[in-house]
Amino acid sequence: TPYVPDKVAHTVEALWADVDPAAEPLDVEVIKKWEEEGITYRYLLYTVCTFEDTPCRVSALYIFPTGASKAPAFVWSHGGGQRADQKRGQYFANQGYASIDINWGGREVIEGVEENTDWGTLDPSQGPQFYPGALRKNVKLNLDPDEHTIDAVPSPRNGNWFLLALAGRRAITFLEQQPEVDPERIGFTGYSMGGNITSYCSIDPRLKASAPMVGGTGFKMEDFPGIPDSSSLRQYRHPELFSATIDSEAYWPLVKCPVLFLNATNDFHGILDRSYRCVDLLPHDNWNATYNLHYNHSLRSEQYAALKLFFDEHLAGKGTGLPDTPSAR
Repeated sequence: TPYVPDKVAHTVEALWADVDPAAEPLDVEVIKKWEEEGITYRYLLYTVCTFEDTPCRVSALYIFPTGASKAPAFVWSHGGGQRADQKRGQYFANQGYASIDINWGGREVIEGVEENTDWGTLDPSQGPQFYPGALRKNVKLNLDPDEHTIDAVPSPRNGNWFLLALAGRRAITFLEQQPEVDPERIGFTGYSMGGNITSYCSIDPRLKASAPMVGGTGFKMEDFPGIPDSSSLRQYRHPELFSATIDSEAYWPLVKCPVLFLNATNDFHGILDRSYRCVDLLPHDNWNATYNLHYNHSLRSEQYAALKLFFDEHLAGKGTGLPDTPSAR
């Protein structure tokens, strides 16, 4: 239902109160499927929502161990300018996991296969430089209305993040409906912009683990201490509305599942200092963090190993989890 000025959501709870990510049929269409070395691959489309009688469809790679039943599973959300990747799902399928890698950006995933993400009359993309089907000339950063937004008034549903988060929560719905997946053992992870999406989706009560990568640390509207004009304030209109409904710091107080932050110490996007501000907002102490020292916006193999240990503990119910934090003196 379109918002009118006095009905616009001003909190995360209000923004998502009327959203049931399992209500609308997914209308899954498998475009291509194949099997290699004990792993099954499916390239598919599913419906995120319907707007003005036009379905918004996102492509994805669903990958799982052939013959799996009640396997742990997770959603993977790629970063800006990236795409779904077969190798990620392949690695984790070899570890016993099913995964759905959502291709929200709409870049080609399988050579020669034209069916892909189609957001219909909406456009939550990064613009034509990344998304071939972009309807706008540039990426949309503000919450103002235009011809490709849900609401005709300034609204948190008019930025790209709301729709991308909805796509992620619909992917959770997809996993819980698959016979290969245990619906009680689903997690979420994503890189960069996908890290932001992970933070938003972490409020979903169906998740048992959340692991944002180099993203999801929030506080974009605040300058760093002693560094004037270091915030993203100038990029966004309606900063108070953005901070209260879209920026990640508004979500972490509502997250009940265990969290693992995977960041780089010199990251421009998943800021180290802010990640610790985020964990201070969690309503529990079941969190951990790992950092790529002296690097910007990149992770090392050791951190992907940490992700597996984290999922092993909280999704697969095996192993001893992450090592204890070493003492410093």
